[in-house]
Amino acid sequence: MAALDDPTLRYNDLIVTRGGIFVFHGAEGQRHSPPDFERLPDARVRALSLRTFDETD
Repeated sequence: MAALDDPTLRYNDLIVTRGGIFVFHGAEGQRHSPPDFERLPDARVRALSLRTFDETD
């Protein structure tokens, strides 16, 4: 996963992969590890998508 080496990630950044959407909860500027990323449940992803769509109207 390329995000493991991304020094630009900030706390709560979203990472979109084929496996789902993940929230970054690690420290900025360091090498990251898989536990630094929490997968969002599908229901939460749908809620975020709906909120984003509503805000762009």
